[in-house]
Amino acid sequence: LSFFLGYFVFRRETFTFRIIITMLLVVPGVIMIASAN
Repeated sequence: LSFFLGYFVFRRETFTFRIIITMLLVVPGVIMIASAN
Protein backbone atom coordinates (compact mmCIF):
# COMPACT_ATOMS: atom_id res chain seq x y z
CA LEU A 1 0.00 0.00 0.00
CA SER A 2 2.83 2.40 0.87
CA PHE A 3 4.51 1.56 -2.45
CA PHE A 4 1.30 2.40 -4.31
CA LEU A 5 0.94 5.64 -2.33
CA GLY A 6 4.57 6.60 -3.04
CA TYR A 7 4.07 5.78 -6.72
CA PHE A 8 0.95 7.97 -6.82
CA VAL A 9 2.75 10.87 -5.11
CA PHE A 10 5.70 10.50 -7.48
CA ARG A 11 3.37 10.52 -10.48
CA ARG A 12 1.57 13.59 -9.14
CA GLU A 13 4.87 15.39 -8.47
CA THR A 14 6.06 14.62 -12.00
CA PHE A 15 2.73 15.87 -13.37
CA THR A 16 2.98 19.09 -11.34
CA PHE A 17 6.60 19.59 -12.44
CA ARG A 18 5.54 19.16 -16.07
CA ILE A 19 2.78 21.77 -15.63
CA ILE A 20 5.28 24.22 -14.10
CA ILE A 21 7.71 23.73 -16.99
CA THR A 22 4.91 24.21 -19.52
CA MET A 23 3.79 27.42 -17.81
CA LEU A 24 7.38 28.74 -17.74
CA LEU A 25 7.59 28.14 -21.49
CA VAL A 26 4.13 29.45 -22.43
CA VAL A 27 3.74 32.51 -20.19
CA PRO A 28 6.75 34.48 -21.59
CA GLY A 29 5.49 33.84 -25.14
CA VAL A 30 2.01 35.09 -24.23
CA ILE A 31 3.50 38.19 -22.58
CA MET A 32 5.67 38.91 -25.63
CA ILE A 33 2.67 38.56 -27.97
CA ALA A 34 0.52 40.76 -25.73
CA SER A 35 3.20 43.44 -25.46
CA ALA A 36 3.81 43.31 -29.23
CA ASN A 37 0.16 44.17 -29.81
